[in-house]
Amino acid sequence: MQKQQRYQEQFRLFAEQLYVAKKASEFRIDHSLLPLKPSVTLRHENSQVDEKYLTVFTFSGSNYNLLNRRKIRGENSIIVGSENTSIEVVKIPRRTEEPTSDIQVIQAQRNPSYSVWNIDQLSEDRIVFTAEDSTQSINIWNLETNEIENRIDTGGHKVLCYGRKNLFTFGGRFVACGCGYSLQIYDVLRPNGELMTSIQNDGNVRVVEPLFNGTIATGSDDHRLRIYDLDTNNLIQTLNHSQYVWAITCLDKTRLVSADQYQIHIWNYIDGTVIKQWDDNAGWIRRVMYLGSDVLAVAGDVGSLKLWNIADSKHSYGLLLRKFDKEHGADVLTIEMLGDGRMVTSGRDGTIRIWNITDKEWGDDVDQCFPRLRSCQGFYDVDILR
Repeated sequence: MQKQQRYQEQFRLFAEQLYVAKKASEFRIDHSLLPLKPSVTLRHENSQVDEKYLTVFTFSGSNYNLLNRRKIRGENSIIVGSENTSIEVVKIPRRTEEPTSDIQVIQAQRNPSYSVWNIDQLSEDRIVFTAEDSTQSINIWNLETNEIENRIDTGGHKVLCYGRKNLFTFGGRFVACGCGYSLQIYDVLRPNGELMTSIQNDGNVRVVEPLFNGTIATGSDDHRLRIYDLDTNNLIQTLNHSQYVWAITCLDKTRLVSADQYQIHIWNYIDGTVIKQWDDNAGWIRRVMYLGSDVLAVAGDVGSLKLWNIADSKHSYGLLLRKFDKEHGADVLTIEMLGDGRMVTSGRDGTIRIWNITDKEWGDDVDQCFPRLRSCQGFYDVDILR
């Protein structure tokens, strides 16, 4: 009981601050001025290498990482996780700067034996990432020493999976993630990590999302969206999909968006009712992200990226604002927000693209190609430091 109270108190504080922090970070988006193309493109220069951006982590944006993000060495940066190579902190141009073709890797951890799937910031100087290696581990990267200071063995259970957000941190020491058929919470600052709780699930947990009322949502491959109360570890809602639930994003204190392989649902997660539901028709949906101003970004297979208006009360479905099929030539795996009104997407085509989604001015809105971000095979996830 005492062990549970340690993380429960931290999660309650985290949940209380989450809604305020997210609202403070949102930008006004004029739907008529949404982009027709990305303003910046980061691209590998070696087209002979089958490179995939597997994960992108942004350190200033509008999702739950807000409460943990800090300025790191004063740079506007993103972290990229790759397949069979590395996790890197990479400087990107600020919105007020002219785009440059020179990419600066601030620091990196390279290990050819694993693929980096999920990334989050634990504290000012520590990054958490999951690696698909022989142990299916959760790793703590100390940015000050540039060392992996702790590695937690999840018992062979994957923290699934690329293209889906399946890990978040809170309290400066706790990590919640889906591990196989359970939702697990670890104290990652203890040697080898301490498992604080394990909540059993009927399907493989594919995605986790903290909600603004102090609960956690999980999506799994048994076609279920589940809501858990971390105060009691009890299941309080089970919501049905027709396929694997692979993406979740929280809208406010009563609504969330979830997506299975083909359909998007907007739920009242308090009473379990469906508010809107529609087919995206973009192949398998990989990620959903609420951008603010009733704009929902949806990433899918074969380079599909769509922006939907979800506010119209006259329709039981979202209204399509923008559709991009050619900017990414392969699956779009990540959507993140920078803290200056820009959106970041990554894809298995070997590119990371930055989009101006507000009416702020960048200057000449032209594509800018960057040189290769080290010799890596691909990136699974990206997140942003500021």
